Amino acid sequence: MTCGKCVKRVKKGLEQLDGVLSAEVTLEPGLARVSGMIGPESLVKAITDMGYQAIPETVVEVKGMTCGKCVRRVQRGLEGLEGVISAEVSLDPGLARVRGSISRQAIVEGIQEIGYKVPEKEQGGKTARKLLITGPSNPRDSARVVFAAKEIIVASGGDSKQVIETVLQDGGGTGTIQLGEQEVPEAKWQELLGPIRGEGFEVMFL
Repeated sequence: MTCGKCVKRVKKGLEQLDGVLSAEVTLEPGLARVSGMIGPESLVKAITDMGYQAIPETVVEVKGMTCGKCVRRVQRGLEGLEGVISAEVSLDPGLARVRGSISRQAIVEGIQEIGYKVPEKEQGGKTARKLLITGPSNPRDSARVVFAAKEIIVASGGDSKQVIETVLQDGGGTGTIQLGEQEVPEAKWQELLGPIRGEGFEVMFL
């Protein structure tokens, strides 16, 4: 991408894909953040078909890490996999962000070979029913975000007793909420996610 027109073209193209709830595209750095139930392979193909190059980023939940040593072990293991350009691993929440031409299943198998677990819903290329919420350093209205997050949980049929206030009110924190199995229409997702994004929070489906 070389200009604002490119950014608009990519954004529009991604938003038209089935399973995409929203897409945010930036020129510098050249990134596309997509929310929805769609795999990285489909996103890469769509961007390539538009005439641009794309490197997918896959986010996988990792279970069993208890310290910084665990994090470094997982990160080194992932960085050694074929097709991986870079890997970032965090302890809380336990997430691995992997960039490169590697499948989700290959990442899952790599994590398991290192000795850590991946939730069953992450295996076999399936998408886990979770939502990652990342807060800014100075949130304007955390209470509004907490209320919106609880509405999302209820709408998806999840457990409304989940504790999310601490993560969101601390600011700069990152946490996940467990969604239920109930399907939510795309238009409803846009309505539910609007207040969260409006307060400067980022959301990503896992």
